[in-house]
Amino acid sequence: MTNKILQMSIEEAKSALRSNSISICVVGVGRIGLPTALSFANTGLHTVGLDIDENLVSRLNSGDYPLKDEPHYDRIFELVLAEKKFKAVSSAKDAISQSDVILLSLPTPMNNENVPDYSALRDVGMQLNQFLTEDSLVIVESTVEPGFVENELIGIIEGTDGRLVAGKDTRVYEHAPTACGRNK
Repeated sequence: MTNKILQMSIEEAKSALRSNSISICVVGVGRIGLPTALSFANTGLHTVGLDIDENLVSRLNSGDYPLKDEPHYDRIFELVLAEKKFKAVSSAKDAISQSDVILLSLPTPMNNENVPDYSALRDVGMQLNQFLTEDSLVIVESTVEPGFVENELIGIIEGTDGRLVAGKDTRVYEHAPTACGRNK
């Protein structure tokens, strides 16, 4: 059950953070996402790493840390696994619906014409539409061009069923300092 993070006052949010009662889902546990997830877990927050690569998920859950060149994260990885503060999954339904904060750390590679490929973000946006609960916070950590979140991703997350409205039921922010949720 989520904490209804968007309904919390600042003091309630601080208290939830201190008591480690906010749950985090990092979508995409690659080069950026895995250290990010481990950093959240290392603070004591229950953190799930969601990835479509089932081999990676299996490796992580069996204790095989893949990023050997990240200083100190191998020890953090061992610690948070032992403390059961981090686990990896490949099923979006439970990971997203049971998390208060969903952080998107997905690849946006460029093609030969320097046009970014947002297919991973679009695919996850459709899953968010299905499984996101009200009062969730979505943070886009992936590299995106200005306007992508506001003009496309939020619409995908909202979908056409009217179940979720960004800015009312959920918030979507880019990792940049400006907020990208819109109110209706």
